[in-house]
Amino acid sequence: MNKTKHIVMLLAGGCGQRMHSNRPKQFMEIDGMPVILHTMRTFQQHEMIDQIYVVCAPEWESFVIQHAQTAHIDKFTDIFPAGETSYDSLRNGINGLSGSIKNEENPFILVHEAVRPLISSDIITQNIRTCHTYGNAITAIRSNEAYMVSHDGICSEDHLPRETLFRAQ
Repeated sequence: MNKTKHIVMLLAGGCGQRMHSNRPKQFMEIDGMPVILHTMRTFQQHEMIDQIYVVCAPEWESFVIQHAQTAHIDKFTDIFPAGETSYDSLRNGINGLSGSIKNEENPFILVHEAVRPLISSDIITQNIRTCHTYGNAITAIRSNEAYMVSHDGICSEDHLPRETLFRAQ
């Protein structure tokens, strides 16, 4: 029986509009290294991850390839073009993967935002185990905030009980 392949698809197509920068945040340097490389290293070091794919804008492809090679990210496999929205980028990545891994039987695809390098090894392992048990997984954290419902932004009509709310990561 073949081992199930665990593949990471890093979404790195954002343009950084909210950062008001000409460099998207996934390519900004922190501690002398682009954020995306910190993220790639986290998955590179995880023993259950087999391959890493990146979805990014074409103008950043050579940047990703060069940094992955320099940092010896040998699980880095390929790049797919980003779309106009994160949904489009995800679709492009899935379509690209379907052509690249067509000989794999039921691989697990972990989709992660390249701008989130602080994911722990334990969270990655928990997601993989949950996928093996239930067929899918999503990392979420319980919300501590109070949420009000308002249709006009002036008056609140209701609230959402924080005990039932989780933020998807």
